[in-house]
Amino acid sequence: MTMAKKEVTPQNSFELGTAAKKKLQENWQQLVAISATLKKTEEPLDQRAFENLQKVNLSLLKPFIQKLEKQYAARTVARYRNTLTFYLNEYLATQDDTLLSDNGNFVGEMYSAGVSRNEVKQAARGLQKFYVFLQQNDLITVEQLADSKETVKLSADSMGLGMGMLKEYF
Repeated sequence: MTMAKKEVTPQNSFELGTAAKKKLQENWQQLVAISATLKKTEEPLDQRAFENLQKVNLSLLKPFIQKLEKQYAARTVARYRNTLTFYLNEYLATQDDTLLSDNGNFVGEMYSAGVSRNEVKQAARGLQKFYVFLQQNDLITVEQLADSKETVKLSADSMGLGMGMLKEYF
């Protein structure tokens, strides 16, 4: 019996080059450092640190968006880009949180802040896809991917119930 060759599909045809992967890893390490500092100091970000966090978030999203451009229509890609940029840079960053914070996966909390259910669901889908991308590029483990995707899903499904209730599951 011969094994069939794996067909190249849009989902697996985009790979980062060595330089791009190294840059992605550097940006990830910057996010790790920012998150550690926030957790340790519990002080609000000053304007410079806030802008740096936003810059790092955008740098992490850039290769992910480039991957999506190979898979989806421009309108869909724009929706993912806008939703994830809003979630990371407007919602989390303004609360002095990052994707790596304890609150980083609780997208459902945006509903309590006035974001529509549809936008919360879009953020959840985008964030789950982003986590897959991070795992494919060895920035998170398979276990972290599964945990993060589950938390995002539970949070989006329980939007408006409050983070305290959701955290009881974890």
